[in-house]
Amino acid sequence: MNSPILDFTLENLSVAVGTTIIWENQGAAPHTTTSDVPADKTDIWDSGTLNKRQTSEFTFREAREFAFFCSIYPFMTATITRTDGQPTLPTPAPPTSVQPTAIPPTAVPSSSAQSMIIGSSKDNTLYETSAGDKSNGIGTSMFTGNTNARLARRALIAFDLSVVPDGATINSVTLTLNMSKTSQPPTRRCCIY
Repeated sequence: MNSPILDFTLENLSVAVGTTIIWENQGAAPHTTTSDVPADKTDIWDSGTLNKRQTSEFTFREAREFAFFCSIYPFMTATITRTDGQPTLPTPAPPTSVQPTAIPPTAVPSSSAQSMIIGSSKDNTLYETSAGDKSNGIGTSMFTGNTNARLARRALIAFDLSVVPDGATINSVTLTLNMSKTSQPPTRRCCIY
């Protein structure tokens, strides 16, 4: 079973005790897979730095939930639950690309509710100018923070909700944001409004 390090989309992955997980760095940037350290210090792993196409593996011995992260990009986190039974895999998230692409909704049946995954349909970066007229609506990246000239940038993302049925009640929404901070210090605060 492979778990790509770059996207960490396998949150709530459930595996049986004795299962070996293999992480492969599928991106160009280096990454790690590092476990949080439990009180009893069992089932601890740290892959060290993995470059593109390098792998690391770990076999789970104990039944419990375990959090892990990339120590280079600590905002990349996920969990694995080890159980005594058969492993279960979550529905994989749709692939993401740098250029926004509309993703058709995927219904997940349950007793009385359904979940939908709706990809972004538009993005834009607004730049602070005296005229307020500078934006980047066709680029492959969105930017936030200050430019070298100390002008503020704001990133906007739009979602086409026409796929939500009329009269539907939305009980909760989760926004997943993948960030790259290759030219920044390893930690920065990011506010989402």
